[in-house]
Amino acid sequence: PIVLLTPEPVEGELPTDDPPVNFRVTSYSKEHISVAWDVPRNRGITNYTLQRYDYDGAKFAPSWSKSGEASGGNDIGWLNGGLQPDTLYKYTVFLKGAGNSVIIQASVQRRTTGG
Repeated sequence: PIVLLTPEPVEGELPTDDPPVNFRVTSYSKEHISVAWDVPRNRGITNYTLQRYDYDGAKFAPSWSKSGEASGGNDIGWLNGGLQPDTLYKYTVFLKGAGNSVIIQASVQRRTTGG
């Protein structure tokens, strides 16, 4: 018989595999949306760009972005304030490596609460 062994997870370590990167909305209100994501280990990720898209009722249009350093095994979060009540927003995180090439991309959407 074939026996498959899987390593025991070590407390505090994040998975090393591909997406999902657990890109998620962590909180929201009528004026803010907070997002967070995990950076996988051993993928050569060195930085990220977080892009916000505003929904105009027909399509999403890019409206804001933030970039920063990212290293494998870290949890990164961002609070985006000053938003409009009862408005749909989309966020896409681009995890990048050498030469600024995109290694992983993930998106979430959230509507702010009403005014």
